[in-house]
Amino acid sequence: MLSEKVSHVEELCYARRYVVLDGRAQGERVIEVHNGCLSFTVLESRALDLHSFRHKGTNLSFICRNGLGTENGFANSFNGGMLYTCGLETVGARALPVHGSIHNLPADVSSVKYDEDGVEIIGFVRQSELFGKNLLFKRRIFTAVNSDEVTIETEICNEGYTDAEYCVLFHMNVGYPMLDEGVRIEADVRSTTPRTQWARENVERCFLMEHPIADTEEQVFFHQVNTGKVCVVNDALKKKLTFSYDSEMLPHFIEWKSMVSGSYALGIEPSTTTLDGDFCMKKIASGEVHRYVIQIKAEDGKDDGK
Repeated sequence: MLSEKVSHVEELCYARRYVVLDGRAQGERVIEVHNGCLSFTVLESRALDLHSFRHKGTNLSFICRNGLGTENGFANSFNGGMLYTCGLETVGARALPVHGSIHNLPADVSSVKYDEDGVEIIGFVRQSELFGKNLLFKRRIFTAVNSDEVTIETEICNEGYTDAEYCVLFHMNVGYPMLDEGVRIEADVRSTTPRTQWARENVERCFLMEHPIADTEEQVFFHQVNTGKVCVVNDALKKKLTFSYDSEMLPHFIEWKSMVSGSYALGIEPSTTTLDGDFCMKKIASGEVHRYVIQIKAEDGKDDGK
């Protein structure tokens, strides 16, 4: 029962489903969520990934200039967003499609509900093939009323009759104004391996964001962490964004640092595998379920007593 002060639950929170009617995103099915503190967009047409993500009105996510709805190769269709799930057949560019196909598969939505407790969205995607694997990708998204945190629970279930393999990478992307010059990353890292020579030349500054540059390269770093907790801190904006996950299930923290003008982005990417020559698949037995839980929390910083 609602509080006697509340006339309708939408005074507290809501989840609204709609179809985009025009533009490049025409036909995209989306769910707009607001809990009184966080506002974000869940993509029904794309595995229930998260697109825009705002904390008290301030944008935190990287939204690529492509926007939604373009299907003409990865570079032309990558939309960014707060969560872009990669897999389950590949991650990175070792094979096509780049970063796999799961993100581009539409979800069957089982439930969308909101009440005095918060907003819950449940759905699934099936990645299967004739005479081949049969993997069910189930997702539950929950955020409480007035909470500054969202929990994303993903289960990968092998509903085939034989063992199978998969990989998954949770590509979480921070953009302006949360991402800005002087922003820093905090993580309990025990080792770091740069991916390229340019990254190697800049490894000492891998956790510090810089001013955008028109003519530069992206940088990728492979980190090994002691705990699955990565914070992005913007002291000027007085905001902190924290990504928490199980580092045993997702042992590789990949950092994508793009200080490129117009493509200014930071990717926090916990993964079952690294990329390139060290890429590996994860085995899942028939009937087995692997569960991944990611929590994204946005907080206002402290004023140091002022």
